[in-house]
Amino acid sequence: MSVDSLSNLLAINQDYASCLEYNNGTIQLNAEKTKELADAQSEEALATLEASAAHDKVRYLQLAREIDQLTNAEQEQIDMKRLEMEALEQNINQYDLLKSHIQEATGAYRSWLYAQNTPESGDMYTDAQSALQEIEEGLNSGKVGTKKYKAAVEFLVPDEVSQKGEQAVQSYMQLLNSYLAEENEVLITS
Repeated sequence: MSVDSLSNLLAINQDYASCLEYNNGTIQLNAEKTKELADAQSEEALATLEASAAHDKVRYLQLAREIDQLTNAEQEQIDMKRLEMEALEQNINQYDLLKSHIQEATGAYRSWLYAQNTPESGDMYTDAQSALQEIEEGLNSGKVGTKKYKAAVEFLVPDEVSQKGEQAVQSYMQLLNSYLAEENEVLITS
């Protein structure tokens, strides 16, 4: 792990310092500890989103009861409460969307780590490069049904792209290659 990678990681969250270990002259992330920390952060974020959604649902129901008690003469108040209810409904939908994105992201990364079948898999950049190479091998050999290929696609390729087939995956990977390739190295060649 480079000094820049380490600095960036610790800038994101100081808790990652407890996941570092010294191995064969290099500093690496302990995959198990990192997974535990990521799971804990994911659970915390999900709990926060669920609490916010619950709060907005309670407020929504409260406004609905208040509207029921108002008369037609108080139409301006009714309209204002309905506008607030619409905003709350949008917030609740956004909370649900964020929760599904968090669950998808953590699940995809976990699947990728398990598919590698290694106790120490290094940092996420290295994992992304390995996943990129796994996808290239699958596309080149036609072996797109393997567990490693599927996990790599799930890890790196958005669902809306992967659902369009291997050609869409290959196009996306060529775009992604420009972000993950080191210097002049090209990871996807076909």
